[in-house]
Amino acid sequence: MFHLDKSVAGSQKICDHLKNGAGDETLESIYYQTSIAKLITGCQLDTAKLSNKLQSFIRDDLTVLDIYRIGLSLANMARPLDSAKFSRLLIESLKREDSLLNTGLAFQLASKFSKSSDQNIFVEKIADVIVQADEVNSKYLQFEGGLGVSSAVIRGIYQLATAANKPVGVTNEQALKFVNYFLSRKYVLTPKGSAEVIETLALFTDNKYHIPYMVTKYGSSALSATENPVLTLKVTNVLGESVGPVT
Repeated sequence: MFHLDKSVAGSQKICDHLKNGAGDETLESIYYQTSIAKLITGCQLDTAKLSNKLQSFIRDDLTVLDIYRIGLSLANMARPLDSAKFSRLLIESLKREDSLLNTGLAFQLASKFSKSSDQNIFVEKIADVIVQADEVNSKYLQFEGGLGVSSAVIRGIYQLATAANKPVGVTNEQALKFVNYFLSRKYVLTPKGSAEVIETLALFTDNKYHIPYMVTKYGSSALSATENPVLTLKVTNVLGESVGPVT
C-alpha cells in the first residue's frame, strides 16, 4: 500500500487490532505486527514489551530468517540494533545455511546496521552474488529460485550498497534486464508475489544508481499526414508514474 501511494482502509481498526495483541507472541507474529504498524501513521505499539520479547528470542543457533525478522522488527519500531551482534549472528548462520535467499535477507538486515565495519563483510559479497544471476533470452536476469529469491537479493543489494555508500556493482544493462524480469511478472496471482514485484519495482523508482524510464505510445497510435501527424509518447518510471518534464 505504501509503494502504491494508497491509503489503508480501516487503518484505525487495524491499528487497534495490532495493539490489542493480534495473534500470539511468536517471532513471526511480532514481525508482521511491526511491519504493518509501520505503514499506519500514528500507530504506536508497546515497543518496550515487544523489544524485550524479541531479545528473548536471540540465541546462537537461529536461522537467517529468524535473525532477519528479529532485526527488522526492532528497526520497524525504531529500536536500537546491536549491529556487531547481528552481524556475527548472520555470518555464523550463513555458514550453516548459505543460499541466495538467505544472502538477500542478510543484505537487507545489514543495511540497517549503524556501523560500516559491520556492513563491510556483506558488501564484499555483493559481486559474488551478482555473477550468479541467470540470463534468459538475452532479455531478462533473475536468480535461481524465481521471484521471491530474485526480489530478496536485488532489494538487499541496492539497500546495502546505498546504506554503506558503496557502488552497487550492477551495470546499466544488468539493471534493465532485472527490471524486465520483474515487469514480466506483473500478473502474479498471490499477495506475496504481488508485494515482491511492487517492492522491487518501487526500488527502481527511487535509488541513486539506476532509474529506468518506460516510453509508451499515448493516445491513438494511428498516424496520418493530414488528420494525425504527431506521435505522442508517454514517459514514466517502472510503476507508470510521471517523471516530470523530459528533454
